[in-house]
Amino acid sequence: MRLLIRVDASLEIGYGHIMRCLSIAEYCRNRSIECAFIHKKSKASKTVSVHDLGANFNYYIINEEEDIKTFYSTIEHNLLLLDINNKSLFTDKLSYKKYIAFLKKHQFIVVSFEEFEKAELSSDLAIIPYVGASKLFRKGEISKKMLLGHEYFVFRNVFLESPKVWIKENAENILVCMGGSDPDLLTEKYLSALVKVKSYLNISIVLARISDKRRSSILKILSRFTGDYTIFVGNEDIAKIISTCDIGIINSGLIKYETALLGLPCISVSNNFQHEKTMSFFCNEVDIVHMGISSSVSEEFFLKTFKNIKNDTSARKRINTNCLKLFDGNGLSKIHSSILKILN
Repeated sequence: MRLLIRVDASLEIGYGHIMRCLSIAEYCRNRSIECAFIHKKSKASKTVSVHDLGANFNYYIINEEEDIKTFYSTIEHNLLLLDINNKSLFTDKLSYKKYIAFLKKHQFIVVSFEEFEKAELSSDLAIIPYVGASKLFRKGEISKKMLLGHEYFVFRNVFLESPKVWIKENAENILVCMGGSDPDLLTEKYLSALVKVKSYLNISIVLARISDKRRSSILKILSRFTGDYTIFVGNEDIAKIISTCDIGIINSGLIKYETALLGLPCISVSNNFQHEKTMSFFCNEVDIVHMGISSSVSEEFFLKTFKNIKNDTSARKRINTNCLKLFDGNGLSKIHSSILKILN
């Protein structure tokens, strides 16, 4: 069997989609399933491929979405995994729906990761692997072609194999991760506040990529900082970094799942109104401190929230315990089993 994976990575959409697909590809390769990636040629900048991220998989570049039909094979299952349901490619739901219909017309078996929203899911297997996804639909609207909920969340092996966070009385090791690309510059916003904290802090700053100009901007902010810090860029040891921290300051992206899996007490913000809606579901299930949409969070409110969680060891222990209960880490195997069912 061959698995084609259609996914992109960019500053706009981030790197979470392609990292998820890499985990799936590695899992499938270990089960003798051939995998290849398909990326769309970027018109704005250099196309980011799986090779750019250090992965050893074949990949192809297409100019238009319809070019994917050239990869159809007459001698094997044409299983196509889509992780592209984002506004940078499809401006409305109808165009995305038409694209899936186009793929099925050309005999592809379509498995798709979908956004956290209620919509008509027309793939052969549609996955919304987020906390609260099943609550988007009424019981009669859920079919066997839908995998809904955090039990289908895909974690990389580095997270599954990582030691969990140990809660200490003195919380001084701080993670700042606002997603791989952080186009809204939230990293700078919260670092500017943290440098004003009077007690000692050791800050780990994580980004997937960073320009020289942006690095200089961050270093300028940190020039006023009296503690210690390390800037990690494109670091594969992010699970290790998280497991050695005491408090996380994170955004509403997929990082919230990875910190929860390892039991890190976090202060979170939503990037925008759309993310805020999904965070409400997440916060109902996961014990996490959420401050709201970042643009509305003042420095004073953030510092007060940070001080409270830093000084409250019992609250951090409670968050740690509740987070560790939530995920079993078997999302990949469950997705794999469901894919085999639709092929048989």
